[in-house]
Amino acid sequence: MATSKMEVFDRFLSLVKDTELCTLLTDQDMSELLDLFLDESVSVRFKNCKKDLSDATPAVFYRESFVGDGSTVSYVIAQYPATPNESSISLFAQVGGADVPYGFTEATKTFLLSATPVLGATVVLGYDDVGQFNEDLTSQELWILAHGMMISWRSSFLNHTTALKNRLTSKDFKAFSPANLLEKLIELQQYSETQIRRLTVSYSFDGFSGFN
Repeated sequence: MATSKMEVFDRFLSLVKDTELCTLLTDQDMSELLDLFLDESVSVRFKNCKKDLSDATPAVFYRESFVGDGSTVSYVIAQYPATPNESSISLFAQVGGADVPYGFTEATKTFLLSATPVLGATVVLGYDDVGQFNEDLTSQELWILAHGMMISWRSSFLNHTTALKNRLTSKDFKAFSPANLLEKLIELQQYSETQIRRLTVSYSFDGFSGFN
C-alpha cells in the first residue's frame, strides 16, 4: 500500500490556516513549495520515523500544449501514470489560459473537452501528481510530518522578517511591524520546536514496555 503526500499537505494547511499561501500561488507552485517543506520535515525533523520515508515517488507536473483547429475536442497526451494514486493526482485542462470542463479516459490518455476550442487557441492539458510514500503511514506519523512542515513554513517568514529588521531602523521597524512581530514569530517557532520534540519522543516510545 501507499500514502499520498496530499494527506500530509492537508494536515499542514489545517495547522497554518494560511489562506494567502493558497490563493497567491498556482497549483504547481503551491505543490512545489509544500514538497520542499515536506522534504525538510522528513530529512531534518523526523529522522526517527519507523517507516522508510525515503521510499517515495517525486512530484510530477506534466503539461502538453496544443493549438485549436476549430473542430477538434479530443486530445491525447503522451504520458499518464499506469496506476495513479487518486489522492495524489489531479488533471489540468485550460483553453486560452482559462480552466475548461472536460472528460478524461485513463486507458487512452485522452481529454475530451466539452466545447470546441476556437481556431488558434492555446490548449494546455496535463496533470499534477504530488507523489506518495510507498508505505502506509499512521495518522500519528502524518501529523508529525505536518508539524515539521509548519516549522519550515514559519522559518521562511522568520528569515524574511529578520532580514527586514536588519534593513530598517529600529523606529521604522516598530512602525512597520506593530506588536513586536519578530519576537512573536520567534516565540511561536520555539514553541513549535518544543512541540515536535515531544511528538517525536512520544512516537519513539510507542509500544515500549520497559527495560528487561
